[in-house]
Amino acid sequence: MTYQKHLKVVFGGVLGETASAPQGWSISTRWNLVGGGYDARSQDTMDSIAASVEDAATTFFTSNVFTDQVWWTYCKAYSIESNGGSADNPIGVFNVDDPDAGSAGAEKPFQVSWVVSLDATGRGSGKAGRFFLPCPAPAVERDGTVLVASAIASLALVKDFLDDVDSAIGGSDLAEDVQLVIASGKGTGTLHPVTELRLGRILDTQRRRRDKGVEDYQTLDYG
Repeated sequence: MTYQKHLKVVFGGVLGETASAPQGWSISTRWNLVGGGYDARSQDTMDSIAASVEDAATTFFTSNVFTDQVWWTYCKAYSIESNGGSADNPIGVFNVDDPDAGSAGAEKPFQVSWVVSLDATGRGSGKAGRFFLPCPAPAVERDGTVLVASAIASLALVKDFLDDVDSAIGGSDLAEDVQLVIASGKGTGTLHPVTELRLGRILDTQRRRRDKGVEDYQTLDYG
């Protein structure tokens, strides 16, 4: 299969008490730069794209959506070519000089996350995407579901974040329009503009983080 050329922007950091903690996290988003264009083979251009989203990311990742265990430390920008990779192009990198953590103090196990679902018009696996919010800190009901007001407020902050990233990339004069998209993994790799964001009221678990934990059973003789 092939892909249509687009931009992948990855936000990442660590989970822990400090910004040098070993457990990492990342969120990957894909963007279609409509009209205009950008030089994917220019290191300066790709670095500029990665740096342009600093304000948007800082505002979002230090908000009360996240616990103070979540540190945003970098952004990377990749130009995805028809082969699905960017091996021949430089990767734009922006590293945060003085990282801050989320502003909610409630601690959560690192495997706890919250799925943001991305939907495009129509049906099919190529028109649905998602990313995981690391260690979220919403208010919950006694039955474990997230309070409706907390889910609504968190989703609004997600939308603001994506809107700000859109504006930052577009403000770099790289394109006439910037679209958050889902890149189909089939056929010609069609790019589907995202038309809806969804956030459920049940927190999720990232299995790969759970599997990294080494179980330590406590035992007692019985009988």
